[in-house]
Amino acid sequence: MRTPTSLIAAALTALTFAAPLAAQVQVMNPPIDEDRRGSNVIMFGDNVMAFVAVTWSAPQWKAEYDKPGVMDSFKGQNVRLGKNWWTQIDTNIPLEIGGQKLPVGSYFLGLHYTKDGEFHLMAFDTKMAMKNSLMPFMGDQWKGGTAIPLKLNKDKLDKTVEKMLIVIQADDKGDTGSFRIHWGKHELAADVKFMVAGAKNASADKDK
Repeated sequence: MRTPTSLIAAALTALTFAAPLAAQVQVMNPPIDEDRRGSNVIMFGDNVMAFVAVTWSAPQWKAEYDKPGVMDSFKGQNVRLGKNWWTQIDTNIPLEIGGQKLPVGSYFLGLHYTKDGEFHLMAFDTKMAMKNSLMPFMGDQWKGGTAIPLKLNKDKLDKTVEKMLIVIQADDKGDTGSFRIHWGKHELAADVKFMVAGAKNASADKDK
């Protein structure tokens, strides 16, 4: 029979071996994200109150991104959109972006650059993404999602956009609009359909 002394010794031994495992947890408390931004569309009408919001953290443009071969090096890969935490779109009405439907909900957004040189906006249901521990900086582990075609307009902008700008905007009637990403002198864009018949546009971000 084991004596109380031997039981205490065994317990201390267990704690000794357990301590290094607990010590492996690393905690980070990053500074407040001062580059977190948003673009919103609000619509209202008869029995309608609609809200669509895009939030992102804006990375800094670097001239080296335009050097030959830099963009091509990302072909066939998933690429984060923005920096820090996920870029996100929340909508309480169905949307159609670039011909692809997004039901009411919340989605994390990333980019996929195909081997053929085409861009797609990747939309992941946030509940699914959290359940599967998808992280914005681990594109090689992204699974599922909706691929939304984006049109690349190189050198379209007159001035360099130093901090990434994302705009979702509705037209005056509120049924159609656009989704645009501006960075450097380039634009990624897609048409948007807002599935609210008769809604009026109350507020939308404008380019500055």
